[in-house]
Amino acid sequence: MQAADWIALASLVVAVAAVYIAVVAVRRSDKNASVAMLVTLSEAFRDGWQRVIASIKAIEKDPNAEDTRYIAFSELLNLFEIACAIMNEKSIEGFSKEIIHKYLVDSLELIVGNEYARTQIPKMLTDETTFEHIKGFIKSLRNQPLRFIIPVEWYEL
Repeated sequence: MQAADWIALASLVVAVAAVYIAVVAVRRSDKNASVAMLVTLSEAFRDGWQRVIASIKAIEKDPNAEDTRYIAFSELLNLFEIACAIMNEKSIEGFSKEIIHKYLVDSLELIVGNEYARTQIPKMLTDETTFEHIKGFIKSLRNQPLRFIIPVEWYEL
């Protein structure tokens, strides 16, 4: 082997090592981004649920505060829409994906089981794109055993 061959071989080894390091770095950054997204969504959902609970307490004090509850619930569903969009486009991976998926399914069960939510969600559907990512997430659950049934009127638009 000539010197040029050794240099080419060394370059190949360095290139393979660089690709490997790049792949490892990308995978780690994807996992870090997934964890960051999980923490951000967790905080946002906690705040959203707290606003809904606070609005219910406000209605107990003042029955005219119903608008506050509707707004808080609408905002919570908008956050749910964002989380479903993230799941639908597969922007999250690993354990973070599993945790968010379970959280969304469990939250969906709570929402479906709530009489107020069942009556208000159809009022929020202004056109066929309203909550399209939630609908897409629900469709992705079709082959999974669920403990609840999505009301048909949520699909009517």
